[in-house]
Amino acid sequence: MLSIHFKNNPRHQVLLSVSLVSVFFITAITVSLLSEHYSGKNVWHGLTPSGDHNFWCERNKVTEFIIEPMNSWSDFSFFIVGLLMMYYGISDLFFNDPIIVPKNMLVKHPLLTITSAIANIFHAIGTFTNHACRCWVGYQMDVSGMYLVIMIPILHNLLHIHKNNRSTSHFSPISLNVALISYLILGAFFFFSTYVIEDPGLIVVLLLATLGLSFKKRWHQEKGLILHKKLLAFGVGTLILGYSCWLLDKHRLLCFPESQFQLHAAWHVLTSISLLTLFLYHRSEGFDTIQFTVFIEKVSIL
Repeated sequence: MLSIHFKNNPRHQVLLSVSLVSVFFITAITVSLLSEHYSGKNVWHGLTPSGDHNFWCERNKVTEFIIEPMNSWSDFSFFIVGLLMMYYGISDLFFNDPIIVPKNMLVKHPLLTITSAIANIFHAIGTFTNHACRCWVGYQMDVSGMYLVIMIPILHNLLHIHKNNRSTSHFSPISLNVALISYLILGAFFFFSTYVIEDPGLIVVLLLATLGLSFKKRWHQEKGLILHKKLLAFGVGTLILGYSCWLLDKHRLLCFPESQFQLHAAWHVLTSISLLTLFLYHRSEGFDTIQFTVFIEKVSIL
């Protein structure tokens, strides 16, 4: 796997942090200006609609630039997670000691983290577009992106299971390349498929199942590392809570169309928090609690 390391320079990491934060604010400000400029104009009328405009609980504003405001703006949570992962991936690739944690898959192979970052950014763009325009292209990007971001921790889990079965702390380049290529092919299938399963329940169950299998051996290897277990519990808990919000909103079991708080928006935020927490959980492997806390602080954007 690609691994290039320069001398650790705090100024470079500060520049990286400032660059990524700037990308976030420039994007948010640009979208806000576009929303204000096109207020009252149906700019999406030429695009193929994705179906029923009242698919989710939130009242549609069909004459606005953003048809579902709360469901759209909440998608920036995936954008934030993608930028954070990009920071960690680039830092691991260029600035960190390659032998700092030989047993940690994500630190040792930064391309996995960068792939996670790209998937989350792609999904953020796709799901925002879907809820902003309720158009077919946005729908395709949203659903395929949703599957891609949830498949990332599943991929991590399967690689951990593969490593544990081989009784080694290392991955062969072939294993990692095959996993990444398979992931990209699956992503292309999701995007170009004319029939997709909108309900994420099946893939959420698959994620929980692979998490359980990969954690079984780690539990015995890292007894007493409470922080790691808390990360896993919090990640799983927010994912289940988020999916519950998705179901309640989808089936109108708890629906307030005019409210500033929307359960589908909560699904976006909770899922993004879960993905970030599970990323940090996988990133904690090979550290004891103190080492992991120090390492996180060392590469912290804040």
